[in-house]
Amino acid sequence: MKQQGPELGNLSSKFFAYVQLKKKSIVRTGELSPVLGITGSQERGVYLVPPRPPAGGKYSPGATLFFRN
Repeated sequence: MKQQGPELGNLSSKFFAYVQLKKKSIVRTGELSPVLGITGSQERGVYLVPPRPPAGGKYSPGATLFFRN
């Protein structure tokens, strides 16, 4: 029997639904708090989001992604 990994929580599910709907690969501070209903102190930084979940759960974006926007 194959073991399943941990389930996504409600907040994580909302995050991924938002980025997939908006077709975003980069999410910046200020975008998520109104969508997810979190405070500004909970939402900090820039998030790089893969177009689809990578095998093994590890995401290593190329250097060009960092300088694209």
